[in-house]
Amino acid sequence: MIAFIWFAGVLVLIGLGVFIITRVRTRALDTGESTGMARAVGVSGAARCIEAIAQLKRLAASGDQPAIALAWAALEDPLRDDLPNCPAALRPQLAAALEECAASCVRPELKARLTAFRQQLG
Repeated sequence: MIAFIWFAGVLVLIGLGVFIITRVRTRALDTGESTGMARAVGVSGAARCIEAIAQLKRLAASGDQPAIALAWAALEDPLRDDLPNCPAALRPQLAAALEECAASCVRPELKARLTAFRQQLG
């Protein structure tokens, strides 16, 4: 009987551990932390352009549609506000990263938003 209670306790602890890990990972995804956009949104000027290029390329390579949508929702407005501070030398790289990301998108509305932003770069 004691072995059964001990075994049940271990199963409860394992289940609790799995629940906590799942909860933490889901919360990180919901806040955008897992997409790497926190750093790109947290900086400004040329640093934001550099971080955005890196993150957009990473997302395009992954093809993860929910991550791309979540990241672009977090990055679009801050990047638009900081676009005048983006050096001219970085704009072609940013445009290429936006094109890569748009090409990997299957959601038409997201693809259109990325393409429209890319066209603003010239």
